[in-house]
Amino acid sequence: MSIYDLIREKIIIGAYKPGDRLTEEALAHDFNTSRTPVREAVMQLQNEGLITPLKRGMKVTKYTKEDVWKIYGLRILLEGEMAYQAAIYRTEEHISLLKKANEEYHSLLEIFNKNQDKEIIKKAMQINHSFHKTLGEATNNEYIGFLLSKVVIDPLVYQSLYWYNKSRLEQSVIAHENITKAIINKDGARAKSAMHEHMYQGRDTVLAFIED
Repeated sequence: MSIYDLIREKIIIGAYKPGDRLTEEALAHDFNTSRTPVREAVMQLQNEGLITPLKRGMKVTKYTKEDVWKIYGLRILLEGEMAYQAAIYRTEEHISLLKKANEEYHSLLEIFNKNQDKEIIKKAMQINHSFHKTLGEATNNEYIGFLLSKVVIDPLVYQSLYWYNKSRLEQSVIAHENITKAIINKDGARAKSAMHEHMYQGRDTVLAFIED
């Protein structure tokens, strides 16, 4: 993994917590490297909004409830449209990939519990990412994926999964299955509606736990 990937993962899983102050020197020490690759990684992470520059050093970006409302407001619009277009343009290969992601989610349910470890949450993130990535590819519209990459904040996704209990994960699995069913039937309106509800559930989970 690159220095960028290593720092990014630590931010996503909360090893570097929101609001934590970081310096290039400390990061270079943590990863036993020079400051040059750290500086390059930090610039990229700043562009993604995961790190906020300070007069001296930087800090891990901390999201407020107002931020969550704004971020999810955009995600609801974009992901709803993505589901709608995926239902129109999907291929059998896309359907196969969506079903595979759903099967993997079901398997994860069997070992998921309230005290799940980080590896299970990372696996849940990977499955979720695969599902939504397939939807994006099914739209045949690269602009949707580009815009979503600006508003899908991985630390918030990770935190929402961390706060999930088995019941919440089951809701997410059901939502994915409903979206898949609508896409199989080429029912764009139903796919959009199911995606909207899925996003509302994710937003409400984050709002319930995030600090003011």
